[in-house]
Amino acid sequence: MQNRSFHFIPADKEELYARVEELSADHVIFDLEDGVSEADKMSARILLQNYLENNSRDRIWVRINSDNNLPEDMEVVGRFPEVGVVIPKYKEKGQLDILHHKQRALVLIEDFLSCQRLLEIADDKRIVAVGLGFEDMLSTIPIANARLTEFMKHIRMQASMKAKALGKISVDGISMIFHDLLSLKEECEVARDAAIDGKLTIHPKQIAVVNQVFGIEQELYNHAKRIQELSGLESNFGYQMIDGELITPPKVEKAKKIIECIEDKNGKI
Repeated sequence: MQNRSFHFIPADKEELYARVEELSADHVIFDLEDGVSEADKMSARILLQNYLENNSRDRIWVRINSDNNLPEDMEVVGRFPEVGVVIPKYKEKGQLDILHHKQRALVLIEDFLSCQRLLEIADDKRIVAVGLGFEDMLSTIPIANARLTEFMKHIRMQASMKAKALGKISVDGISMIFHDLLSLKEECEVARDAAIDGKLTIHPKQIAVVNQVFGIEQELYNHAKRIQELSGLESNFGYQMIDGELITPPKVEKAKKIIECIEDKNGKI
């Protein structure tokens, strides 16, 4: 399964629940945190619980709060262990104690120290993905975010490298670009070229662009299928020249990964 787009939906917006099945996002995150005002959090939990009781939960996540609302959030989310939990402002493994033992987590790294300590704090099997919270992270710097593009590239590369060392999926932060899709595409390409796996989205128009940029290119998939035909995806025979193609164990492993991403339609992270 590809893990390109992780789309936020405010959990208090009743009219949006009916549109979930229409979304082309790989994952849908119902937001109980920043996307919902304090006054509407209780009604949001009721709407969310009703949806989870009556609909497929295969690609569903819930972003919980990290404050006094946490017990009420987990009272709902804990009833559905197959639902993923998005943990904001993640800083330490103790924050995972709220999870049902079968639940998986996407943790949001929203400060520089946690980004530096990623190898330590994200080394847990319950964590399957690591997301970047640039809005909070950059709020501590008195420089316009537009001037911090090179700095953000560095953060992305560091986070991606550490996430891959731990076997986790890396997810780029949200973008406020809704209508200038060319600029959104360029932003996505910067993240993709830092080996980030996917991106958080907050507007339906963003999903198609994110899926396209972070998806497997057809040419790459075709080449992976050729490697499969030539090698059977067996990587234990060393280096061999077969039908004009040099087959190497790393090349076979890369082909396996590409084919798995495209063809494992029923897989989960």
